[in-house]
Amino acid sequence: MFLRDNELARGGRRGDRARVLQLAREQREARGRRKEQETAAKQLQAFVRGRLAARRLRTHSRSEFDQKLGDIAKLKVILQLPHMPLPYDALFELLRLMLSFYTGSGEDADRLLQLSSLFADTLVASSDGIKGNEGMQRDWQLRRLVDLCLQCSSASSSTVEVSVGFKTVRVLMDALPEIQQYMVSGRLVVFDPRKELYIEMPKASVTQIVRQQLVLTRGQVPMSANVKETPYCNALVTFVVHLLTTTSGILEAFVMEEQFGFGDIASASSLSTSLSVTWQKVKSIGKATWARNLFEKAGLRRRRESDQEVNAVEDAAQLQNTSRQARQIAANGVDDKRKSRSSTVQRTATKKLYESSEPFVLDNIKALSCLCGTFLFRWGNDGGKRQSYAMRLLNTLAFYHVEIVETEEDETQNVSLVRMLWCVLQDIRNFEDFAKNVDLIHARSSDPYVCMLVLFCMLYEHLLVVMDDEEMYEQEYPLPLCQIERIVVSLKHALHEAYWNYANLAPSSESVAFGMFVVEMATRLMRVLYNRCSRQPFCNVSSWIIAELDSNQLIEEVLLGTPRANKLIQSMPYLVPFSDRVKLFQRLVKADKEIHQNESCSVYRIRIHRGAILEDGLRKLNSIRTNLKKRINVVFVNSAGREEVGIDAGGLFKEFWLDLSTLAFDLQYGLFLTTHDQLLYPNPNSASSHFSRESDHLTMFQFVGRILGKALYEGIVVQPKFAHFFLSKLLHSFNQLNELPSLDPEIYKNLMFLKSYEGDVEDLGLTHTVVQEIFGEQKEVEIIPGGGNVPVTNRNKTRYIHLVANYYLNTQIREQCTAFRIGLSDLIDPRWLQMFNEPELQVLISGKSGKIDIDDLKANSRYAGGYYALDKRVAWLWQALASFTPSEQAAFLRFTTSCQRAPSLGFASLTPQFCVQKIPIRSDDELLPSSSTCFNTLKLPTYSSYKVLRAKLLMSISSGAGFEMT
Repeated sequence: MFLRDNELARGGRRGDRARVLQLAREQREARGRRKEQETAAKQLQAFVRGRLAARRLRTHSRSEFDQKLGDIAKLKVILQLPHMPLPYDALFELLRLMLSFYTGSGEDADRLLQLSSLFADTLVASSDGIKGNEGMQRDWQLRRLVDLCLQCSSASSSTVEVSVGFKTVRVLMDALPEIQQYMVSGRLVVFDPRKELYIEMPKASVTQIVRQQLVLTRGQVPMSANVKETPYCNALVTFVVHLLTTTSGILEAFVMEEQFGFGDIASASSLSTSLSVTWQKVKSIGKATWARNLFEKAGLRRRRESDQEVNAVEDAAQLQNTSRQARQIAANGVDDKRKSRSSTVQRTATKKLYESSEPFVLDNIKALSCLCGTFLFRWGNDGGKRQSYAMRLLNTLAFYHVEIVETEEDETQNVSLVRMLWCVLQDIRNFEDFAKNVDLIHARSSDPYVCMLVLFCMLYEHLLVVMDDEEMYEQEYPLPLCQIERIVVSLKHALHEAYWNYANLAPSSESVAFGMFVVEMATRLMRVLYNRCSRQPFCNVSSWIIAELDSNQLIEEVLLGTPRANKLIQSMPYLVPFSDRVKLFQRLVKADKEIHQNESCSVYRIRIHRGAILEDGLRKLNSIRTNLKKRINVVFVNSAGREEVGIDAGGLFKEFWLDLSTLAFDLQYGLFLTTHDQLLYPNPNSASSHFSRESDHLTMFQFVGRILGKALYEGIVVQPKFAHFFLSKLLHSFNQLNELPSLDPEIYKNLMFLKSYEGDVEDLGLTHTVVQEIFGEQKEVEIIPGGGNVPVTNRNKTRYIHLVANYYLNTQIREQCTAFRIGLSDLIDPRWLQMFNEPELQVLISGKSGKIDIDDLKANSRYAGGYYALDKRVAWLWQALASFTPSEQAAFLRFTTSCQRAPSLGFASLTPQFCVQKIPIRSDDELLPSSSTCFNTLKLPTYSSYKVLRAKLLMSISSGAGFEMT
């Protein structure tokens, strides 16, 4: 079991035995020494690793401390406050870092003095001081600060360093009685008294008794340390644990909470007035005359009548630093077309204004943009307290107005910060050239121009959310409409390039994180502008489209599922013409139908009584709701109870679905109401109409959603037309104030009156309620909890206006819209519909309204049975169609194709192609025209005259006969 040593295994004399024992003892001792050496090596290695780790931690803490001090210094320069007070959270964060790396070296002493100066400035400016109940750890940190300040001061030969250190100690003693007690009790860890200490000590603003006790105690105990203090040990352990558990968070954070005073900046009491006291200093950025001159160079400032006479030569000489567009506007003015669209676009300022201008200094705005842009990038989407800081900062900056001083009359003009940023963006560079050549994905937060761009996009998008149409279109606030068009035309190229190169990037790559943030913010601004333009155009459709974009390639890549194509079509569908997006939609539906309607799939056959289309449809279709994507064949049952003759090759189903959609959206069932222009939207009180159970109305909304979805899925153009705000709800989840006119222009008009009301709103006696009429009975609804007791005042009227709009556009129809979308999404992927705006979606649903384009139909028709294009009876047909009223033309389309409106892409997209088939007759003209709706075919007899043809055609299309009668 055990192996014996070879030497011990041999027998022998006594001397040999003693030698063997000696050898065994030496081997045992050698093994013991090796074990001790290994243990010592492990301990030494652990010590070295610990020291190296501590050194790395101290180096990192020093680097982070220096970075934060540098950022604070930049902020002081921006705000022009050399002694600016900081939030205590930021100061204690800096102190925590200091205590983690302080060694007493000369560089660390300099850092300590800078921190001491920050503490002193803040304590001097604060009337409340530091709260005394902040916890044991904070008390310990303050005491350590006192220790280090006195160490540094007593060890330094510099009068300045001594003064700074003692100033901090003095103000701490003034602010906290605990520090006074600590100084008097002799608990300083290290203290080396020098004469500078006693020279500075009488300057402390504490009582004479405390000063005497302080001097006495310090002189008696020059090198004392109280290591038995339990709170000290506990605080030290807490500090170490806190440091170790938050290191990862510190590494990720560029700035810490409140470090730059963002909490104060974003706490302005009113968004539409000034900022907080800290932020007021930034106004000096905009007071220079160069700001006003810059607005006039770019044509962004309204001119007085006295400014009309200008010297063009002198003006041109002053514009060498502005962008090409700004120079063009200033030197040449604007054409009549632009003048009619934007009264704010002017040529330039007078020579006198230029002569009084100050140098154009951009450093402050660049620094501000970098600071705010980085802050919003880091904290804008973390979902916690920091995100609320970011939102408050956005609120403040979006509504901030820069004061521009008029040098002649000493008057001031308030200009939106959004307008200022846009003007500076143009002045620094040629914005169009920048947008065409920039690589936004790889943009860096250190680039001031990109930071300025992302800040502009975020503020403008934030402002547009709450702006009404009068401000944007009539007052042209904050930018003229022609300038908005420039933004659209420029950004679309930059964003297209960014998304087209998107597939080559790793989304989690840190190197492109900021660039992707810039792309997302610019995309959001473009989306908001596009939604505005789709409702009330401010530029041509061509301004949104990239003509060089290969739509066919994009469609193929989307069908193949390439990331860049999907990202582009989801984020910026408006870059592609509407007709191409319809083709893409049809291709996506076709690909889906190949899965659900191939030869191996089952076909559902349903019997529908012509007198009970809605009831039969509801019962039969709900039974196959999960299979509605499959092919459905319809058999009509006439009034006699017999099945009508005919095989459904698609035409009968289209006829059934058109009738079903017309009945389902009929107002008599109480599911929908109409606006003043007879457009449909969900009835907020649908639960009270014709339903035995409260949930039945939502089931019906799901059903009508499926009806619309199946119509889109099968390419059937249906009759109902919907209100703009309801279409917006189908595409998005939330409606803004600007959608209210499409529901009720009167309510919108009243709210706009309230918004501009200059008197005391409280005199109007309004509360946070709305009055609804339900079946003739007035009912008051609170729009916030307890709203009946909350009066509307000048202070809260803006919030009240948006709450009222939110109630009418979102809250009261939320359940109905959700149910409708659920039914619609059973057949149509919501992402497919989001390629379209509201008017485009209405065209996709209902086709083109109005009179038929006869030339389009003629150009996309074929002939059979002996007819040809130049046949006189074919010419009579087109002549008769042209003479029909719009309703008669719709009836003709219904008779021949089962659809009352032309396809959204015109008759070229009609499948199968429209056909006129010859039916020969001999002598009588009694036979009526017939049709085969499955094949979009009109069977036209050979009538003897135009008069007979027109009369017989009208008789057929207006008879409403069943299948067998034609």
